[in-house]
Amino acid sequence: MAISRTFNEVIQVILSRLTVDTITGCWNWPEDAYCDKDGYGSIRYAGRRMRVHRLMYIHAFGDVPEEMCVCHHCDNRKCENPEHFFLGTIADNIGDMYSKGRGASPEKRSKLTREQAFTIKLASGFQKDIGKVYGIAQTTVSQIKLGKHWRSLQEVCHVS
Repeated sequence: MAISRTFNEVIQVILSRLTVDTITGCWNWPEDAYCDKDGYGSIRYAGRRMRVHRLMYIHAFGDVPEEMCVCHHCDNRKCENPEHFFLGTIADNIGDMYSKGRGASPEKRSKLTREQAFTIKLASGFQKDIGKVYGIAQTTVSQIKLGKHWRSLQEVCHVS
């Protein structure tokens, strides 16, 4: 049976494992330590695995509201330096990622070009038929027309 550690004991274990990058100021979680499927440092606390940066945020600043994420200014998933963190919603975190050129936006992942999406947005007729022309599902046509996909076309098309 594993011995449960107090919060402060877990923080001391975390701090003992970190290496400081003197150029970036990141406190890096070691390569040989456990990381979750997304590449974030992870440690067992209170009977479950928790992301190390979340525990370090709590240690430095207090509780994290349930709907908030602990995001990294430095974009280093292994960084555990609380000075590099900020709180944000999932949408804030995704927006931060896209604004820094990390990850492909839905428009970059699309089978369609911007011009095709623009044509679909303005097209009349049955959505199923429009979808067949472009090799996409009717639901995708609907999402474009509703402005849920290719949102950047909203202002250009002047339709909602």
